[in-house]
Amino acid sequence: MITISLSDFINFTAKSGTTRLSHIREIKNRKPYLKRVDYWHEARESIFDFHADSALTKDYFDVVTKTPRFLKADSAKLNNCIDRLQKYKTFLGRKQITVNKLVKCDWRYSKDLTVRINPELHATINDETYLLKLYFKDDLLDKRRTDIALYLIKKATQELDLNIDYYALLELYRPKLWKQAEPNDSLEPLLIGDAEAIIAMYKNMK
Repeated sequence: MITISLSDFINFTAKSGTTRLSHIREIKNRKPYLKRVDYWHEARESIFDFHADSALTKDYFDVVTKTPRFLKADSAKLNNCIDRLQKYKTFLGRKQITVNKLVKCDWRYSKDLTVRINPELHATINDETYLLKLYFKDDLLDKRRTDIALYLIKKATQELDLNIDYYALLELYRPKLWKQAEPNDSLEPLLIGDAEAIIAMYKNMK
């Protein structure tokens, strides 16, 4: 079974020709996922902790990067994490947010490919229910990639009966919120085509 992240999949869809091969080669040669080498792990866990403790205020994001969790981060990583957490604080603003149970989900194609989805936030925001994925990287997203991402989130959760108002992707670098009430079902052939291409390249690559 080939297992890749949502970011891996949407970045593949944006590439063409030999750059697709290079992307799959990088994935195939990558070491197995470990929390300690996940660049954004500390920032992501800080966001989880904030929503898990109703007593915390948004000022938490001003001090969390000074805690032992970030002790081993070098200056560049620390600055990047500070930037993303401050932008998440800005996103929260004065929104009224009630957090629901986290949704763990994958999208599977045939017996050969799994795309990890796992949205970081399942919440009611100003009376509307969101299933939201965080995007920490600094490469700017576009409509093509976000359309695919939101459709994948919908596909991965469509049997869970979540009553979602919006599927969303929060791009923290800008920051920008991409959201859709009904991700486009006409993307299904593109989704299948890219899944088949990933499988074929991965299996035939030496």
